[in-house]
Amino acid sequence: MSVDYDYIVIGGGLGGYPAAIELARRGGRVAIIEKGLFGGECANYGCIPTKALLHAAGIIHDASRTPGIEARVKSFKEIVEWRNSISKKLSMGVEWLLRKYGVDVYKGVARLEDPEGTVTVEKEGSTERIRGSRILLATGSEPAYPPMIRVDHVRVLDNRSVLKLKEIPESIVIVGGGPIGVEYACVFSALGSKVTIVEMLPTILYGMDEDCVSILLKQLRSSGVNILLNSPIEDIEVKGGRVLARVKGGVEVEAEYALIATGRKPATRGVGLENAGVKVDRKGYIIVDEGMRTSNPRIYAAGDVTGPPFLAHRAYYQSLVAASNMAGEERVFNKIVPSVVYSIPQVAGVGLTEEEAREKGVSYGKSVFKYAALGRALIESGGVGMIKILYSRDTGRLLGVHAVGPSAETIISEATLALELKATVEDIASIIKPHPTMHEALKEAAELAIGKPIHMYVKPGSKSS
Repeated sequence: MSVDYDYIVIGGGLGGYPAAIELARRGGRVAIIEKGLFGGECANYGCIPTKALLHAAGIIHDASRTPGIEARVKSFKEIVEWRNSISKKLSMGVEWLLRKYGVDVYKGVARLEDPEGTVTVEKEGSTERIRGSRILLATGSEPAYPPMIRVDHVRVLDNRSVLKLKEIPESIVIVGGGPIGVEYACVFSALGSKVTIVEMLPTILYGMDEDCVSILLKQLRSSGVNILLNSPIEDIEVKGGRVLARVKGGVEVEAEYALIATGRKPATRGVGLENAGVKVDRKGYIIVDEGMRTSNPRIYAAGDVTGPPFLAHRAYYQSLVAASNMAGEERVFNKIVPSVVYSIPQVAGVGLTEEEAREKGVSYGKSVFKYAALGRALIESGGVGMIKILYSRDTGRLLGVHAVGPSAETIISEATLALELKATVEDIASIIKPHPTMHEALKEAAELAIGKPIHMYVKPGSKSS
C-alpha cells in the first residue's frame, strides 16, 4: 500500500527543500526524502563549514598584516566544534521548517520505480512505497576523483573527510586549483600549514577573470603557498603516515595529508532514473529545460544534479522555479548568476568575462580601478586588489563586473542587481556611496569609464579602454 502525495522532493539540500516549503505554502501535500543531513552539501560539507574556517583564517591573516597586533590559534579543536555547531544548527533548522510547514519528512534512500511517480524509500532494511503526481530530483553532486588516486579518507582526503581533521596539518598538498582547493589552501596557509597546490591547467580558478586571478596568485605565493601550474597529478602514495604526490615531469611533493579537490559528479547512482525515463547528458547530469523539466513531464530537477556551475544560490533559485512550474505557474530560470571564491583575498564575478565577450564578438569597453587609490582598501588589504567593469560601447550598459579584494562578495551582489536592472555606467557613476567603503570602488570604476574620475588621473576628454 502506498501513500499518495501531490509532490515528492528527493533531496534535502538547497536544490530541494526550498521547493518543498514553497509547494507546502501553496497548499500541496508534500513529501521530502533525504538520506543524509538536511541542508545538503552546502550546510554540512561545503559553503557553511568552509566559510567558518575561512572566517577564522581571515582573522589570523588580517592580524598578521596589521601593525601592533599578533594572533594565534589557541585551540583548533574549539574552532572545529564551533564550525560543526553552526552546520548542525542550520541542518536542524531546515528540518524544523519543513515539518512546521507540514511537509512529511522521510529519512532514507529514494528510488524512482516507474514513470508514473512511484518512489520507494529504503531505511535500515525496510522499504516504504509512496506516489507523487509531480517529483523534484535534487540529489546534488559528490566529490569526483582522478582514476589513478585512491582516496582513503585518512591521509588522502576529499572535501568531506577533510572536515574530520582534529589538528592543523603540518603540511598538505591540494590537488586541484578550483574554488574548493583554493579556499582550503587559504585556510591551512593562514593557520600555519605548509601548503602546495597542484593544478593541471595553466592557472587556478579557470573561467574567472584572468587579471583578478593573477592578483590572487601573487598573494597566495607571497603568503607561502607553493603553486604548481601545468602539473597533472600522476599518483599519490601513502607511506609511513605521510603522502607522496608525484606530478608529471618528475616533481614530487611530500606532505602529511593530501586533499583531492578535482571536481564533482552527479549524485544519481541508484536513484532509478532509467526506470522513470529521465534522460542525462554524457557526463550523467540530468537534462532540464528552462522550467527545470526533465524528459519525463512528471519529473523536475534542480541544483548540482543538473550540472555546473555548482553554486548554492543557483540551486536555491532553480528549486523555486521548479516549484512554480510543478504547481502550474509558468516560470523560467533566466537569472544572472554571480560567483564568489572566498579566498584571501576574495575573487568574485558576474556577467561576461573579457574572454567570453571576445568569443561572442561583443563590442565592449572596460574600466579597471585599482584598490591602491581606495582608502578602505588601504586599511583592509594594504591596497591589494582591483575592480573591473565591462560595458557596451554602444549603450553603456554593464556587461560584467569582476573584483578581487576585501568585500568582493558584497560588491558583486550589488553588481548583480545592476546587471539585472540593465544599469549603465552612467547610472552607477551617479550613485552616492557611503565613505569609506569598498563599494566606492564600483562607482570609481564607472566614473573612470565615462572619463570623469576623481581619484585617478586621465587626460581630459579621454575614457577607459
